[in-house]
Amino acid sequence: MPPLTTDGLLYHLPFAVHYYKKGNISLPNLYFTDIAMTYYPIGGEIFYLFSIFSNKEFLFKYTQFPFLILGCFTLFLISKELNFSDFLAVLCACFFSLIKPVFKESCMEFVDLIMAGSFISTLYFFNKKEKKYLTLGILSLAILLSTKTLSLIFGILTLPFLFFKKEGKTPKSIYLSIIFLLFFGLFSY
Repeated sequence: MPPLTTDGLLYHLPFAVHYYKKGNISLPNLYFTDIAMTYYPIGGEIFYLFSIFSNKEFLFKYTQFPFLILGCFTLFLISKELNFSDFLAVLCACFFSLIKPVFKESCMEFVDLIMAGSFISTLYFFNKKEKKYLTLGILSLAILLSTKTLSLIFGILTLPFLFFKKEGKTPKSIYLSIIFLLFFGLFSY
């Protein structure tokens, strides 16, 4: 069954196929009216390229699913750091996965869930006081910034977690401010 999304048909999958055929990452020629697509960040398409290497076509629809799991698990860990009970932490992770656009997109050929999962994990890793988490935070930030141009704004939102720590922990007010911003701005992005 073909992908039911225009994004998947117009650039996410064709870019991945182009990389596969050429054997390198280069900008493909596009013959569509939207010329901005050729300058689109390529991080999300790389994950679709990995699906091509598997030779399993059905995996295209589930390429973003690991990022749903990543987002849920990271929200659980953040909730525990905010001293939520186990029940509320699990509930927070479940609510994230059951939000209609999030659940629906976990089985579609977009890159938005890749962006969301890497954003949440970047917040978590940058909040940790141990240095060993910094590398994971930078890797997560790299995935975030390479996924969409809008990710630059979200990348800036992660910087307070890295630089404004008191006694090794980020103040809860920064967490709550960003959660408030994302919750009320969610449908306008």
